[in-house]
Amino acid sequence: METLQGSLDSILQRHFWIVPARTNRHDQRYKRSYQSWKDKHGDREPVILAPKTSRAEWTSEVHMGATAFARSIEQRATDLNKHRGRTSRTPQEKLFSDDVFGLPLDILGPYSSHDSPLKPAMQRTSYWTGSPQKSQDPRRTYYRAIRALLACEQTEPLCYLAECASTRIKAAADVQVDILCSSRRSNIGWLSMIDEMLELALSLVMLKSFSESLPLAAAHETWVPFVFALSDATHSNTTTAEKLQSMSYDRGDIRTMEKGVDDVLNRCHRILVVTQVLVSACGMPPVNWVQCFADAFLHFVGFECWNREREGQSYLGCNLNVRKDGAWLQKMSRSAAKPEGEVTEMKQNKSKDPLLLREPRRDADLEIHADAEESDVLEELDILEAQEIAYGLKRSTKYHKTHLK
Repeated sequence: METLQGSLDSILQRHFWIVPARTNRHDQRYKRSYQSWKDKHGDREPVILAPKTSRAEWTSEVHMGATAFARSIEQRATDLNKHRGRTSRTPQEKLFSDDVFGLPLDILGPYSSHDSPLKPAMQRTSYWTGSPQKSQDPRRTYYRAIRALLACEQTEPLCYLAECASTRIKAAADVQVDILCSSRRSNIGWLSMIDEMLELALSLVMLKSFSESLPLAAAHETWVPFVFALSDATHSNTTTAEKLQSMSYDRGDIRTMEKGVDDVLNRCHRILVVTQVLVSACGMPPVNWVQCFADAFLHFVGFECWNREREGQSYLGCNLNVRKDGAWLQKMSRSAAKPEGEVTEMKQNKSKDPLLLREPRRDADLEIHADAEESDVLEELDILEAQEIAYGLKRSTKYHKTHLK
């Protein structure tokens, strides 16, 4: 994680900076949030992390960083599976020890830390394999409990549940809900831990890289992804800023918290590794870590330029309304990687007279065969001109005296 953190810091310092958010491309929710923020802060402007170099320069490096991160997660998960033996449990044996109840869940946000989703009844295997109680919401209970076990890094119990209650664990992985979430996540199941831990880790790396221009105290007040993000208490969907606050960091210069930041980054990395192990144990489709990393990174870059209600290039014909996610980054990095000997040909557009903009377009076939038919056209024009001259030389007899009465 230290190597990845160093490479990301280098990319951020070379290609990005903190600038005021001054664009008019907002949806209505953002405009209302922005106006409310301006009423409190007066002439101040919220800030965003924006590129200061061309797209071709930073997209390829970010894609390489995402590839290195994906490789590290998959390698650590493979090593963890090798050292993990196949454990057999009796129905009377506890699924996890009592010490798990005392482990902190602050990394999940204030809702989970104040009201732990883990209950003593969940230590019994029958709780997961039997039918749920009528008064119980199984969707909410199961995915919250699995998220808590992931946060506590309980690899063995989770893999055991993947064997004995595979169907229920898979169902709790993807729980779709229709809520307004600023990070665009409609899945609140335990697979959402991937996006949440990535966003938390990347936000800490970014704050550490720009500790002078964006201290932690200022980030909670002015950084757009922190200020205008929405949380949902019903589904315990907390924002990255709320997670940082729940971890009881003293507001101030982030350089004084380097040890704490490194601990959180390593913890996020371990949770992602355990999530990868659980995905493999359940036999689910593999996680596209490159795209997940790119999605989380681009969540903080040009945050306010993404129009969440009118998404699509057809709106105003502007590519700013096209979602910039991992697939977009991969496409940009491929287009940026060209052979060394290839030289891009620059075409200069000729300025056109505005008065001729309504001129009818010429047929392409006439332009192609214009040279071959030019002589025939000129001959026809000469004949027509000669006929017009001969006709004009004729004297009219309409007003002669012989025709007058």
